[in-house]
Amino acid sequence: MCEFLTKKNFELAFYRLSTAKRDYYKELYFNDLKNFGLDLNTNIEILIELIKQNIYGPYKASKIYLPKNSGLLRKITVINFIDLIVYQAILNIIAKKFYDDISIFYNYITFSNLLVENLDSSKFFYREWSKSWNAFRKKIKQYLNEGYSYVGEFDIASYYDTIDHFLLMEILKSKEDNNEWVDMLNILERQLIEWSNDSDRIDLKIHHGIPQGPLGSALLGEIYLIYLDIHLKDRLDSEGNVKYVRYVDDIRIFAKDRKTVEEYLRYVELLVNDLGLIPQYDKLSIKNVEKSEIDNYIKSQFDKLSWIDKYFRERGRLKSKHNKKLVKLLKDTIDKQDFDKTIIKFSLYKIDKNEQIKDMLMNNYDKMLVNFDGICFYLAKYFSHDNKVKSFIEKLLNRDIFDDYIISTLLKYFIKHIKFDINTYNTLQKNRSWYVNYFMIDWLEYYKKLGLIMTEEKRNFYSANIYLQKKILSYQVLFENDIDVKRELIIEMMKSDIPIIALEGLKLYYQFFGFEELRIKKDVRLNKFVSANLKEESDKSVNYTSNFFETKYGIENARYLFNTEVMSKKDLDNLNRLLFYADKIEDIDYSAWLSYINSFNHNLVISLLEKENINVENKKEYDNCLNLGNYFASTFPVAYKNFSKINKRRNILPPNHPYENEKEYAKPLTKSEKGYFEDLEVKAIKEISNKYYTLYFSRKEGQAYDDEVAYTLND
Repeated sequence: MCEFLTKKNFELAFYRLSTAKRDYYKELYFNDLKNFGLDLNTNIEILIELIKQNIYGPYKASKIYLPKNSGLLRKITVINFIDLIVYQAILNIIAKKFYDDISIFYNYITFSNLLVENLDSSKFFYREWSKSWNAFRKKIKQYLNEGYSYVGEFDIASYYDTIDHFLLMEILKSKEDNNEWVDMLNILERQLIEWSNDSDRIDLKIHHGIPQGPLGSALLGEIYLIYLDIHLKDRLDSEGNVKYVRYVDDIRIFAKDRKTVEEYLRYVELLVNDLGLIPQYDKLSIKNVEKSEIDNYIKSQFDKLSWIDKYFRERGRLKSKHNKKLVKLLKDTIDKQDFDKTIIKFSLYKIDKNEQIKDMLMNNYDKMLVNFDGICFYLAKYFSHDNKVKSFIEKLLNRDIFDDYIISTLLKYFIKHIKFDINTYNTLQKNRSWYVNYFMIDWLEYYKKLGLIMTEEKRNFYSANIYLQKKILSYQVLFENDIDVKRELIIEMMKSDIPIIALEGLKLYYQFFGFEELRIKKDVRLNKFVSANLKEESDKSVNYTSNFFETKYGIENARYLFNTEVMSKKDLDNLNRLLFYADKIEDIDYSAWLSYINSFNHNLVISLLEKENINVENKKEYDNCLNLGNYFASTFPVAYKNFSKINKRRNILPPNHPYENEKEYAKPLTKSEKGYFEDLEVKAIKEISNKYYTLYFSRKEGQAYDDEVAYTLND
């Protein structure tokens, strides 16, 4: 397992998870990803060592059930982040081993989940999907124009859920026969078996299914169908009168007559059965696309939204005329009871406020459950205070609904608008779904009612699920006022055998105590990840901030600003903590980085004002502090201007304000923006540091000050 168990491979796994598209799935593990990245090197070393010592074992997984158009459910697997990074590290190696086998079909037969070429170094795992989708479209149009007018469409039922573990392992093991390869695949097999069942419902071990949701699972799906691709290609090459393309499990056969298509569809059925898979017979169809119908066929399959999508991606919002066209398209699909999920999903995240759309969504929501997240997003964005919407939400929450996804989505989007009512709570608390409870905890916390779920029965229920347990423990720490109790709660979290809970505790330790000694008794055993992290940070001193700016940005005069003569040790510790956290997270979450930098600046401004004996009555209002007595603008004009720009951008980040204004959804900080604001920060700190350097040497009667600074600098 040498190549697998390398620091470089696990770093790639981490960064590939961090660059994955931010969706509802990533939202569930994003906080854990950030915690793991606070000391990435140390955490990777510990994880690799646990695997080498055969201590690592996969945790149970939880499931989210999303509605499908068929009326059935799509099963999404939520995996512990530690498991997720091991899973991705394994798939990194598998990708390199199988690249030559699957890439020969790229943009010729297969068009989905195409691996990047530079697998040894790229922070991305797959190529840009839109280019592959466009190639898929062009290839289909090419075959139709060449006279292959009969199209056979074939789908596999519940593809990911029916992949056989034994057969998958046989395919993977056939690539290598050395012990390291087999040992790595044994870990993968243990993971798949552990994750295949719903641990919140049953304890049975199931030997089929790969997890839907994780980034790398699509690769296993592609590898599993190599058998299908090879056999079809061989037959096509020998006969030459048929064409074949595949996008995941969407299989299409092109021929010049219906009989040939029928024959090949039967052959596809045999190959699919060989793999233990089941055809989705209700989606099996043969169409004859005449020359005059080609453009309409392509448009119906691919081009409905391409013109709007291109414009939206370039500008981030729609022009009025484009908005009107998209609204009309959405109204048409609802009026005709067509309920095209692609049109609905695309539209709801982009169109402006529209009263008629609001009513249509509420009247037809039960026919659009696959798009219920988009429906709630739209209603929450524009109509959260609307009485009809409030009535709609109340009606759904206070009746016996067995669709956990509906309830959890309502709680997710309308937490501030669902008033606490004991009857509503009594209805919700009967629900045993972890996903509903995950958002119900937030709702109860918002109304200061967490005490309702602190009964022994509820504690036992929550402790059985990692995600619920972590959320409850975090809230207890955040809202505990007694500093000693807060410290003990954090220590309890850091003692947890579950790494993501222990690392959450470590984050809270940094957040509330910075570099203060934690005062842990010698006989207390912390989680291995936490112990290693604390050991690495034990040499941090009062000089962290000045050392940081001097080492990273060459601001040598930072030592004359960040010392215990200019500010109290408590204030300096606070700055150390904020900067430390910003530095650790800067490559993981640019928005979080900006938030911590802004908090750093806010606290620095207060310290400098108090140094000048300026009374800061309202410390929470940063704008007020910056403009107080015109001190900052006149004394540090560059810092004043730059801090103001940073604060303005921070105030419209999604975590702080969901919407920049009524029409435009707030966007996370981009990489290029991060570079811009980092430059502003450096220039501001340099100006303030240089000013304090000048003050230091201009004091004629400051020997005590000199001694104090000298002592601090040599600490």
